[in-house]
Amino acid sequence: MTTPTGPAADARPASPIDDEETIARPEGEPGPVPREARGGSGTGRYEIRDRIGAGGMGTVSTAWDRQLRREVAVKALRLELVGDTLARGQFTEEAVILAGLDHPGAVPVYATGALADGRPFCALKRVRGVPLGDLLLGRSPDSLRSREDLAHLVGVFERVCQTVAAAHDRGIVHRDLKPDNVMVDDLGAVYVMDWGLAFSASPEGASSVSAPSPGEIAGTPSYMAPEQARGRAGEIGPRSDVFALGTILYEILTGRNPFRQGTAQESMKAVRELEPPPASRVNPRAGRALSAICRKAMSKETGKRYANARELADEILRYREFRPVAAAPPTFLERLANWARRRPAVAASFATLLAASLLVGVARGYRVFSERQMVERALENVEAAAAEVLTIDATLVDARRAAAAAPDGPEGDALRARADALAELRSVRKEQLRTFALAVVVFTLDRPDPRARAIYRLELRDAIVDALRDGQPTRAAAMAEEAIAEVGRRNVPGWTAADVAWLEARLDEARGLEQAR
Repeated sequence: MTTPTGPAADARPASPIDDEETIARPEGEPGPVPREARGGSGTGRYEIRDRIGAGGMGTVSTAWDRQLRREVAVKALRLELVGDTLARGQFTEEAVILAGLDHPGAVPVYATGALADGRPFCALKRVRGVPLGDLLLGRSPDSLRSREDLAHLVGVFERVCQTVAAAHDRGIVHRDLKPDNVMVDDLGAVYVMDWGLAFSASPEGASSVSAPSPGEIAGTPSYMAPEQARGRAGEIGPRSDVFALGTILYEILTGRNPFRQGTAQESMKAVRELEPPPASRVNPRAGRALSAICRKAMSKETGKRYANARELADEILRYREFRPVAAAPPTFLERLANWARRRPAVAASFATLLAASLLVGVARGYRVFSERQMVERALENVEAAAAEVLTIDATLVDARRAAAAAPDGPEGDALRARADALAELRSVRKEQLRTFALAVVVFTLDRPDPRARAIYRLELRDAIVDALRDGQPTRAAAMAEEAIAEVGRRNVPGWTAADVAWLEARLDEARGLEQAR
Protein backbone atom coordinates (compact mmCIF):
# COMPACT_ATOMS: atom_id res chain seq x y z
CA MET A 1 0.00 0.00 0.00
CA THR A 2 2.39 2.62 -1.28
CA THR A 3 2.08 6.26 -0.35
CA PRO A 4 5.00 7.93 -2.18
CA THR A 5 5.54 11.63 -2.46
CA GLY A 6 7.67 13.88 -4.60
CA PRO A 7 8.74 13.70 -8.27
CA ALA A 8 9.32 9.96 -8.16
CA ALA A 9 5.66 9.31 -7.46
CA ASP A 10 4.52 11.16 -10.57
CA ALA A 11 7.17 9.44 -12.68
CA ARG A 12 5.61 6.00 -12.15
CA PRO A 13 2.06 6.13 -13.55
CA ALA A 14 0.16 2.98 -14.45
CA SER A 15 1.46 1.57 -17.74
CA PRO A 16 1.77 -1.77 -19.55
CA ILE A 17 3.72 -4.28 -17.51
CA ASP A 18 7.45 -4.29 -18.01
CA ASP A 19 10.34 -5.65 -15.98
CA GLU A 20 10.14 -2.95 -13.35
CA GLU A 21 6.44 -3.24 -12.63
CA THR A 22 4.61 -5.68 -10.47
CA ILE A 23 2.86 -8.54 -12.22
CA ALA A 24 -0.43 -9.08 -10.41
CA ARG A 25 -3.06 -11.80 -10.60
CA PRO A 26 -5.38 -11.50 -13.64
CA GLU A 27 -8.61 -9.68 -12.98
CA GLY A 28 -11.95 -11.44 -12.82
CA GLU A 29 -11.01 -14.53 -10.81
CA PRO A 30 -13.65 -15.47 -8.25
CA GLY A 31 -13.15 -14.60 -4.64
CA PRO A 32 -15.15 -13.80 -1.52
CA VAL A 33 -16.99 -10.48 -1.31
CA PRO A 34 -15.63 -8.48 1.63
CA ARG A 35 -17.75 -6.52 4.01
CA GLU A 36 -17.65 -2.83 3.29
CA ALA A 37 -16.15 -0.77 6.08
CA ARG A 38 -18.12 2.43 5.88
CA GLY A 39 -18.17 2.75 9.66
CA GLY A 40 -19.21 5.97 11.22
CA SER A 41 -16.46 8.07 9.70
CA GLY A 42 -17.72 8.12 6.13
CA THR A 43 -15.72 10.18 3.65
CA GLY A 44 -16.82 13.50 5.08
CA ARG A 45 -13.88 13.26 7.43
CA TYR A 46 -11.37 13.41 4.57
CA GLU A 47 -10.99 16.13 1.98
CA ILE A 48 -9.35 14.46 -1.05
CA ARG A 49 -6.70 16.66 -2.65
CA ASP A 50 -3.87 15.91 -5.10
CA ARG A 51 -3.15 12.51 -6.59
CA ILE A 52 0.42 11.45 -5.79
CA GLY A 53 0.55 7.93 -7.18
CA ALA A 54 -1.27 5.25 -9.14
CA GLY A 55 -0.90 1.53 -9.64
CA GLY A 56 -2.67 -1.38 -11.23
CA MET A 57 -5.32 -1.63 -8.50
CA GLY A 58 -5.52 1.75 -6.81
CA THR A 59 -4.74 5.43 -6.69
CA VAL A 60 -3.08 7.35 -3.86
CA SER A 61 -3.98 10.93 -3.06
CA THR A 62 -3.22 13.41 -0.34
CA ALA A 63 -6.16 14.23 1.89
CA TRP A 64 -6.94 16.53 4.80
CA ASP A 65 -8.22 14.83 7.93
CA ARG A 66 -10.83 17.33 9.16
CA GLN A 67 -11.25 15.60 12.50
CA LEU A 68 -7.56 15.47 13.55
CA ARG A 69 -6.47 18.39 11.34
CA ARG A 70 -3.57 16.67 9.62
CA GLU A 71 -2.57 15.59 6.15
CA VAL A 72 -2.87 11.89 5.34
CA ALA A 73 -2.60 9.65 2.31
CA VAL A 74 -5.74 8.00 1.01
CA LYS A 75 -5.53 4.93 -1.19
CA ALA A 76 -8.70 4.01 -3.09
CA LEU A 77 -9.54 1.11 -5.41
CA ARG A 78 -9.71 2.04 -9.08
CA LEU A 79 -13.27 2.85 -10.17
CA GLU A 80 -13.23 0.25 -12.95
CA LEU A 81 -12.48 -2.46 -10.35
CA VAL A 82 -15.39 -1.73 -8.03
CA GLY A 83 -17.32 -4.69 -9.45
CA ASP A 84 -14.34 -7.05 -9.30
CA THR A 85 -14.82 -9.11 -6.14
CA LEU A 86 -11.27 -10.41 -6.18
CA ALA A 87 -9.79 -6.91 -6.46
CA ARG A 88 -12.00 -5.65 -3.64
CA GLY A 89 -10.99 -8.60 -1.49
CA GLN A 90 -7.28 -8.03 -2.12
CA PHE A 91 -7.64 -4.32 -1.39
CA THR A 92 -9.36 -4.96 1.93
CA GLU A 93 -6.90 -7.67 2.92
CA GLU A 94 -3.91 -5.40 2.22
CA ALA A 95 -5.33 -2.92 4.73
CA VAL A 96 -5.92 -5.68 7.30
CA ILE A 97 -2.38 -7.05 6.89
CA LEU A 98 -0.76 -3.62 7.13
CA ALA A 99 -2.86 -2.64 10.15
CA GLY A 100 -1.69 -5.81 11.93
CA LEU A 101 2.01 -5.01 11.49
CA ASP A 102 2.95 -3.20 14.67
CA HIS A 103 6.38 -2.09 13.52
CA PRO A 104 8.04 1.31 12.89
CA GLY A 105 8.79 0.25 9.30
CA ALA A 106 5.12 -0.39 8.46
CA VAL A 107 2.99 2.59 7.42
CA PRO A 108 0.28 3.13 10.06
CA VAL A 109 -3.35 2.62 8.97
CA TYR A 110 -5.73 5.27 10.34
CA ALA A 111 -9.10 4.25 8.95
CA THR A 112 -10.95 2.32 6.25
CA GLY A 113 -14.24 3.11 4.60
CA ALA A 114 -15.95 3.67 1.28
CA LEU A 115 -16.11 6.70 -0.99
CA ALA A 116 -19.39 8.08 -2.25
CA ASP A 117 -18.95 6.18 -5.53
CA GLY A 118 -18.61 2.88 -3.68
CA ARG A 119 -14.84 2.52 -3.91
CA PRO A 120 -13.21 1.16 -0.75
CA PHE A 121 -10.48 3.38 0.65
CA CYS A 122 -7.84 3.30 3.32
CA ALA A 123 -6.38 6.32 5.13
CA LEU A 124 -2.67 6.04 5.94
CA LYS A 125 0.18 8.07 7.31
CA ARG A 126 1.56 10.43 4.68
CA VAL A 127 5.16 9.39 4.07
CA ARG A 128 7.37 12.16 2.74
CA GLY A 129 10.57 10.85 1.31
CA VAL A 130 12.40 9.19 -1.55
CA PRO A 131 12.12 5.59 -2.81
CA LEU A 132 15.25 3.52 -2.27
CA GLY A 133 15.15 2.84 -6.01
CA ASP A 134 15.78 6.54 -6.70
CA LEU A 135 18.68 6.62 -4.23
CA LEU A 136 20.30 3.66 -5.98
CA LEU A 137 19.62 5.06 -9.44
CA GLY A 138 21.57 8.23 -8.71
CA ARG A 139 24.77 6.54 -7.51
CA SER A 140 28.09 6.91 -9.30
CA PRO A 141 31.13 4.61 -9.40
CA ASP A 142 32.72 6.90 -6.82
CA SER A 143 29.79 6.45 -4.43
CA LEU A 144 30.02 2.68 -4.86
CA ARG A 145 33.58 2.88 -3.56
CA SER A 146 32.61 5.14 -0.67
CA ARG A 147 32.65 3.49 2.75
CA GLU A 148 30.17 6.09 4.01
CA ASP A 149 27.68 5.47 1.19
CA LEU A 150 27.91 1.71 1.64
CA ALA A 151 27.52 1.92 5.42
CA HIS A 152 24.44 4.16 5.08
CA LEU A 153 22.69 1.92 2.55
CA VAL A 154 23.50 -1.28 4.45
CA GLY A 155 21.93 0.41 7.47
CA VAL A 156 18.80 1.16 5.42
CA PHE A 157 18.79 -2.44 4.23
CA GLU A 158 18.98 -3.76 7.80
CA ARG A 159 15.87 -1.76 8.71
CA VAL A 160 14.06 -3.16 5.67
CA CYS A 161 14.97 -6.67 6.86
CA GLN A 162 13.71 -5.88 10.37
CA THR A 163 10.33 -4.76 8.99
CA VAL A 164 9.97 -7.83 6.80
CA ALA A 165 11.10 -9.94 9.77
CA ALA A 166 8.19 -8.55 11.80
CA ALA A 167 5.86 -9.66 8.98
CA HIS A 168 7.45 -13.12 8.81
CA ASP A 169 7.05 -13.47 12.58
CA ARG A 170 3.28 -13.13 11.95
CA GLY A 171 3.34 -15.56 9.04
CA ILE A 172 2.98 -12.82 6.41
CA VAL A 173 4.88 -12.97 3.10
CA HIS A 174 5.28 -9.71 1.14
CA ARG A 175 5.93 -11.19 -2.34
CA ASP A 176 6.91 -7.91 -4.02
CA LEU A 177 10.01 -6.56 -2.28
CA LYS A 178 12.10 -4.20 -4.41
CA PRO A 179 13.85 -0.83 -3.98
CA ASP A 180 10.84 1.09 -5.33
CA ASN A 181 8.73 -0.38 -2.51
CA VAL A 182 11.05 1.00 0.17
CA MET A 183 10.71 4.64 1.23
CA VAL A 184 13.32 6.63 3.13
CA ASP A 185 11.61 9.65 4.64
CA ASP A 186 13.00 13.10 5.30
CA LEU A 187 14.05 12.14 8.84
CA GLY A 188 15.78 8.93 7.79
CA ALA A 189 12.98 6.53 8.78
CA VAL A 190 12.60 3.52 6.48
CA TYR A 191 9.23 2.10 5.42
CA VAL A 192 8.37 -1.05 3.49
CA MET A 193 5.48 -0.20 1.17
CA ASP A 194 2.92 -1.81 -1.11
CA TRP A 195 1.63 -4.97 0.56
CA GLY A 196 -0.90 -5.60 -2.21
CA LEU A 197 0.47 -9.09 -3.00
CA ALA A 198 1.09 -10.05 0.62
CA PHE A 199 -0.56 -13.14 2.06
CA SER A 200 -0.64 -14.94 5.38
CA ALA A 201 0.99 -18.34 5.41
CA SER A 202 -0.14 -19.07 8.97
CA PRO A 203 -3.22 -21.34 9.39
CA GLU A 204 -5.15 -18.75 11.42
CA GLY A 205 -4.48 -15.99 8.90
CA ALA A 206 -4.70 -17.92 5.64
CA SER A 207 -6.95 -16.38 3.00
CA SER A 208 -8.18 -17.60 -0.37
CA VAL A 209 -8.11 -14.00 -1.58
CA SER A 210 -4.39 -13.33 -1.47
CA ALA A 211 -2.78 -16.77 -1.25
CA PRO A 212 -0.88 -17.70 -4.44
CA SER A 213 -2.63 -20.11 -6.80
CA PRO A 214 -0.86 -22.96 -8.68
CA GLY A 215 0.68 -21.59 -11.87
CA GLU A 216 0.20 -17.97 -10.77
CA ILE A 217 3.16 -15.65 -11.40
CA ALA A 218 3.02 -12.46 -9.35
CA GLY A 219 5.71 -10.01 -8.29
CA THR A 220 8.38 -7.96 -10.07
CA PRO A 221 10.33 -10.16 -12.52
CA SER A 222 13.90 -9.15 -11.68
CA TYR A 223 13.29 -9.49 -7.91
CA MET A 224 11.20 -12.68 -7.93
CA ALA A 225 12.46 -15.81 -6.30
CA PRO A 226 12.88 -18.74 -8.75
CA GLU A 227 9.83 -20.51 -7.30
CA GLN A 228 7.74 -17.40 -7.97
CA ALA A 229 8.99 -17.19 -11.54
CA ARG A 230 8.02 -20.85 -12.02
CA GLY A 231 4.52 -20.39 -10.57
CA ARG A 232 5.12 -22.95 -7.81
CA ALA A 233 2.59 -21.66 -5.31
CA GLY A 234 3.31 -24.32 -2.68
CA GLU A 235 6.98 -23.27 -2.42
CA ILE A 236 6.35 -19.54 -1.95
CA GLY A 237 7.02 -18.40 1.60
CA PRO A 238 9.41 -16.32 3.74
CA ARG A 239 12.45 -17.68 1.87
CA SER A 240 10.99 -16.14 -1.32
CA ASP A 241 11.13 -12.72 0.34
CA VAL A 242 14.70 -13.50 1.43
CA PHE A 243 15.67 -13.99 -2.22
CA ALA A 244 14.24 -10.57 -3.11
CA LEU A 245 16.08 -9.01 -0.16
CA GLY A 246 19.32 -10.61 -1.32
CA THR A 247 18.77 -9.10 -4.77
CA ILE A 248 18.23 -5.66 -3.22
CA LEU A 249 21.45 -6.04 -1.22
CA TYR A 250 23.33 -7.08 -4.37
CA GLU A 251 22.07 -3.92 -6.08
CA ILE A 252 23.19 -1.82 -3.10
CA LEU A 253 26.68 -3.34 -3.24
CA THR A 254 27.21 -3.34 -7.01
CA GLY A 255 24.92 -0.67 -8.43
CA ARG A 256 22.99 -3.13 -10.62
CA ASN A 257 20.28 -5.74 -10.45
CA PRO A 258 21.91 -9.05 -11.48
CA PHE A 259 18.76 -10.44 -13.14
CA ARG A 260 17.31 -7.45 -14.99
CA GLN A 261 17.03 -8.10 -18.72
CA GLY A 262 15.22 -6.49 -21.65
CA THR A 263 11.82 -8.09 -21.02
CA ALA A 264 9.92 -9.56 -18.11
CA GLN A 265 10.23 -13.07 -19.56
CA GLU A 266 13.99 -12.70 -19.98
CA SER A 267 14.33 -11.41 -16.41
CA MET A 268 12.39 -14.37 -15.03
CA LYS A 269 14.57 -16.74 -17.04
CA ALA A 270 17.64 -15.08 -15.52
CA VAL A 271 16.15 -15.44 -12.04
CA ARG A 272 15.64 -19.16 -12.66
CA GLU A 273 18.98 -19.92 -14.35
CA LEU A 274 21.60 -17.16 -14.03
CA GLU A 275 24.28 -17.36 -11.32
CA PRO A 276 25.55 -13.78 -10.94
CA PRO A 277 29.21 -13.15 -10.10
CA PRO A 278 30.00 -12.51 -6.42
CA ALA A 279 29.26 -8.94 -5.41
CA SER A 280 32.86 -8.52 -4.25
CA ARG A 281 34.10 -9.34 -7.75
CA VAL A 282 31.94 -6.55 -9.22
CA ASN A 283 32.81 -4.09 -6.43
CA PRO A 284 35.79 -4.96 -4.20
CA ARG A 285 34.49 -2.56 -1.57
CA ALA A 286 31.59 -4.98 -0.98
CA GLY A 287 33.92 -7.32 0.88
CA ARG A 288 33.83 -11.06 1.38
CA ALA A 289 31.24 -11.15 4.19
CA LEU A 290 28.52 -9.07 2.49
CA SER A 291 29.17 -10.87 -0.79
CA ALA A 292 28.66 -14.22 0.96
CA ILE A 293 25.44 -12.99 2.59
CA CYS A 294 24.15 -12.01 -0.88
CA ARG A 295 25.02 -15.39 -2.32
CA LYS A 296 23.30 -17.29 0.48
CA ALA A 297 20.15 -15.12 0.28
CA MET A 298 19.98 -15.52 -3.52
CA SER A 299 20.52 -19.27 -3.62
CA LYS A 300 18.43 -20.96 -6.32
CA GLU A 301 17.61 -23.70 -3.79
CA THR A 302 15.13 -22.44 -1.21
CA GLY A 303 16.57 -24.65 1.53
CA LYS A 304 20.01 -23.04 1.24
CA ARG A 305 18.70 -19.51 1.87
CA TYR A 306 18.14 -17.88 5.24
CA ALA A 307 14.91 -19.32 6.65
CA ASN A 308 13.33 -15.90 6.98
CA ALA A 309 14.08 -12.18 7.13
CA ARG A 310 14.81 -12.44 10.86
CA GLU A 311 17.84 -14.65 10.19
CA LEU A 312 19.00 -12.28 7.43
CA ALA A 313 18.53 -9.20 9.64
CA ASP A 314 20.55 -10.84 12.42
CA GLU A 315 23.29 -11.68 9.91
CA ILE A 316 23.47 -8.06 8.73
CA LEU A 317 23.60 -6.89 12.35
CA ARG A 318 26.53 -9.22 13.03
CA TYR A 319 28.34 -7.76 10.03
CA ARG A 320 27.71 -4.18 11.16
CA GLU A 321 28.98 -5.01 14.65
CA PHE A 322 32.18 -6.58 13.26
CA ARG A 323 31.18 -10.06 14.37
CA PRO A 324 31.52 -13.26 12.31
CA VAL A 325 28.69 -13.97 9.85
CA ALA A 326 27.33 -17.46 9.28
CA ALA A 327 27.51 -17.17 5.49
CA ALA A 328 31.29 -16.71 5.50
CA PRO A 329 33.28 -18.08 8.42
CA PRO A 330 36.00 -15.44 8.90
CA THR A 331 39.63 -16.01 8.22
CA PHE A 332 42.00 -15.41 11.09
CA LEU A 333 42.94 -12.09 9.47
CA GLU A 334 39.28 -11.01 9.44
CA ARG A 335 38.69 -12.12 13.03
CA LEU A 336 41.70 -10.12 14.11
CA ALA A 337 40.62 -7.05 12.14
CA ASN A 338 37.10 -7.20 13.54
CA TRP A 339 38.48 -7.60 17.06
CA ALA A 340 40.49 -4.41 16.63
CA ARG A 341 37.49 -2.50 15.18
CA ARG A 342 35.36 -3.45 18.16
CA ARG A 343 38.08 -2.12 20.47
CA PRO A 344 39.16 1.29 19.17
CA ALA A 345 41.34 1.90 22.22
CA VAL A 346 43.71 -0.85 21.16
CA ALA A 347 43.35 -0.41 17.40
CA ALA A 348 46.65 1.46 17.25
CA SER A 349 48.48 -1.74 18.11
CA PHE A 350 46.61 -3.73 15.48
CA ALA A 351 49.42 -3.76 12.93
CA THR A 352 51.86 -5.24 15.41
CA LEU A 353 49.30 -7.76 16.57
CA LEU A 354 48.51 -8.72 12.99
CA ALA A 355 52.11 -9.34 12.08
CA ALA A 356 52.89 -11.17 15.28
CA SER A 357 49.78 -13.36 15.47
CA LEU A 358 48.87 -14.01 11.85
CA LEU A 359 52.13 -14.22 10.03
CA VAL A 360 54.80 -15.09 12.48
CA GLY A 361 53.17 -17.60 14.78
CA VAL A 362 54.92 -16.31 17.89
CA ALA A 363 52.54 -18.01 20.27
CA ARG A 364 53.90 -21.56 20.13
CA GLY A 365 53.62 -22.52 23.74
CA TYR A 366 55.64 -19.92 25.61
CA ARG A 367 58.52 -19.64 23.18
CA VAL A 368 59.55 -16.08 22.33
CA PHE A 369 61.19 -15.11 19.05
CA SER A 370 63.37 -12.10 18.50
CA GLU A 371 62.10 -9.35 16.25
CA ARG A 372 64.48 -10.42 13.48
CA GLN A 373 63.29 -14.01 13.73
CA MET A 374 59.70 -12.83 13.58
CA VAL A 375 60.35 -10.83 10.41
CA GLU A 376 62.20 -13.73 8.81
CA ARG A 377 59.37 -16.13 9.58
CA ALA A 378 56.87 -13.67 8.13
CA LEU A 379 58.95 -13.30 4.98
CA GLU A 380 59.03 -17.09 4.62
CA ASN A 381 55.22 -17.00 4.51
CA VAL A 382 55.35 -14.25 1.91
CA GLU A 383 57.72 -16.26 -0.27
CA ALA A 384 55.58 -19.40 0.10
CA ALA A 385 52.51 -17.43 -0.99
CA ALA A 386 54.43 -16.01 -3.96
CA ALA A 387 55.50 -19.53 -5.02
CA GLU A 388 51.89 -20.72 -4.89
CA VAL A 389 50.81 -17.80 -7.08
CA LEU A 390 53.48 -18.71 -9.65
CA THR A 391 52.24 -22.32 -9.70
CA ILE A 392 48.66 -21.18 -10.20
CA ASP A 393 49.77 -18.80 -12.98
CA ALA A 394 51.40 -21.64 -14.92
CA THR A 395 48.33 -23.86 -14.53
CA LEU A 396 45.99 -21.03 -15.43
CA VAL A 397 47.75 -20.36 -18.74
CA ASP A 398 47.22 -23.97 -19.81
CA ALA A 399 43.63 -23.99 -18.53
CA ARG A 400 42.74 -20.85 -20.47
CA ARG A 401 44.34 -22.19 -23.62
CA ALA A 402 42.35 -25.44 -23.32
CA ALA A 403 39.11 -23.58 -22.60
CA ALA A 404 39.56 -21.30 -25.62
CA ALA A 405 40.09 -24.27 -27.95
CA ALA A 406 37.24 -26.36 -26.51
CA PRO A 407 34.02 -26.75 -28.52
CA ASP A 408 30.59 -25.81 -27.18
CA GLY A 409 28.99 -28.43 -24.99
CA PRO A 410 29.44 -30.03 -21.56
CA GLU A 411 33.16 -30.74 -21.99
CA GLY A 412 33.91 -27.18 -23.07
CA ASP A 413 31.75 -25.77 -20.27
CA ALA A 414 33.72 -27.84 -17.75
CA LEU A 415 37.06 -26.58 -19.07
CA ARG A 416 35.88 -22.99 -18.99
CA ALA A 417 34.53 -23.42 -15.46
CA ARG A 418 37.92 -24.80 -14.36
CA ALA A 419 39.69 -21.81 -15.89
CA ASP A 420 37.32 -19.42 -14.11
CA ALA A 421 37.87 -21.22 -10.80
CA LEU A 422 41.64 -21.01 -11.19
CA ALA A 423 41.40 -17.32 -12.02
CA GLU A 424 39.33 -16.72 -8.89
CA LEU A 425 41.81 -18.72 -6.78
CA ARG A 426 44.69 -16.70 -8.23
CA SER A 427 42.90 -13.48 -7.30
CA VAL A 428 42.40 -14.70 -3.74
CA ARG A 429 46.01 -15.84 -3.34
CA LYS A 430 47.38 -12.60 -4.81
CA GLU A 431 45.28 -10.64 -2.33
CA GLN A 432 46.62 -12.78 0.52
CA LEU A 433 50.16 -12.24 -0.68
CA ARG A 434 49.68 -8.48 -0.65
CA THR A 435 48.21 -8.70 2.84
CA PHE A 436 51.17 -10.71 4.14
CA ALA A 437 53.66 -8.30 2.63
CA LEU A 438 51.82 -5.26 3.96
CA ALA A 439 51.74 -6.73 7.46
CA VAL A 440 55.53 -7.09 7.43
CA VAL A 441 55.85 -3.51 6.18
CA VAL A 442 53.67 -2.25 9.00
CA PHE A 443 55.51 -4.33 11.58
CA THR A 444 58.87 -2.92 10.48
CA LEU A 445 57.91 0.75 10.16
CA ASP A 446 60.71 1.93 12.41
CA ARG A 447 63.25 -0.21 10.53
CA PRO A 448 61.64 -0.72 7.10
CA ASP A 449 62.22 -4.08 5.48
CA PRO A 450 63.02 -3.33 1.83
CA ARG A 451 62.05 -6.82 0.62
CA ALA A 452 58.54 -6.60 2.05
CA ARG A 453 58.06 -3.10 0.67
CA ALA A 454 59.20 -4.21 -2.78
CA ILE A 455 56.93 -7.28 -2.77
CA TYR A 456 53.89 -5.25 -1.70
CA ARG A 457 54.59 -2.54 -4.27
CA LEU A 458 54.98 -5.01 -7.14
CA GLU A 459 51.98 -7.12 -6.15
CA LEU A 460 49.66 -4.15 -5.90
CA ARG A 461 50.84 -2.79 -9.26
CA ASP A 462 50.20 -6.21 -10.78
CA ALA A 463 46.72 -6.34 -9.27
CA ILE A 464 45.81 -2.93 -10.71
CA VAL A 465 47.09 -3.88 -14.16
CA ASP A 466 45.20 -7.21 -13.99
CA ALA A 467 41.97 -5.44 -13.08
CA LEU A 468 42.30 -3.00 -16.00
CA ARG A 469 43.10 -5.84 -18.38
CA ASP A 470 40.16 -7.93 -17.16
CA GLY A 471 37.66 -5.11 -17.68
CA GLN A 472 37.30 -4.25 -13.98
CA PRO A 473 37.99 -0.50 -13.88
CA THR A 474 36.03 -0.01 -10.64
CA ARG A 475 38.23 -2.55 -8.86
CA ALA A 476 41.40 -1.00 -10.32
CA ALA A 477 40.31 2.50 -9.30
CA ALA A 478 39.50 1.34 -5.76
CA MET A 479 42.95 -0.20 -5.28
CA ALA A 480 44.78 2.81 -6.75
CA GLU A 481 42.71 5.22 -4.69
CA GLU A 482 43.36 3.26 -1.50
CA ALA A 483 47.13 3.16 -2.15
CA ILE A 484 47.25 6.91 -2.76
CA ALA A 485 45.32 7.50 0.47
CA GLU A 486 47.72 5.18 2.30
CA VAL A 487 50.64 7.29 1.16
CA GLY A 488 48.96 10.37 2.58
CA ARG A 489 48.17 8.70 5.90
CA ARG A 490 51.28 6.73 6.87
CA ASN A 491 53.47 6.05 3.90
CA VAL A 492 53.20 2.38 4.84
CA PRO A 493 53.76 0.96 1.37
CA GLY A 494 56.89 3.08 0.87
CA TRP A 495 55.88 4.50 -2.51
CA THR A 496 58.22 6.88 -4.27
CA ALA A 497 57.03 10.03 -6.05
CA ALA A 498 57.26 8.12 -9.34
CA ASP A 499 55.11 5.35 -7.90
CA VAL A 500 52.46 7.82 -6.78
CA ALA A 501 52.44 9.38 -10.27
CA TRP A 502 51.94 5.89 -11.72
CA LEU A 503 49.03 5.26 -9.32
CA GLU A 504 47.39 8.56 -10.25
CA ALA A 505 47.73 7.74 -13.97
CA ARG A 506 46.09 4.31 -13.42
CA LEU A 507 43.32 5.94 -11.39
CA ASP A 508 42.60 8.39 -14.22
CA GLU A 509 42.65 5.50 -16.73
CA ALA A 510 40.21 3.45 -14.65
CA ARG A 511 37.81 6.35 -14.20
CA GLY A 512 37.92 7.04 -17.91
CA LEU A 513 36.97 3.42 -18.63
CA GLU A 514 34.12 3.64 -16.10
CA GLN A 515 32.70 6.73 -17.77
CA ALA A 516 32.94 5.14 -21.21
CA ARG A 517 30.72 2.24 -20.14
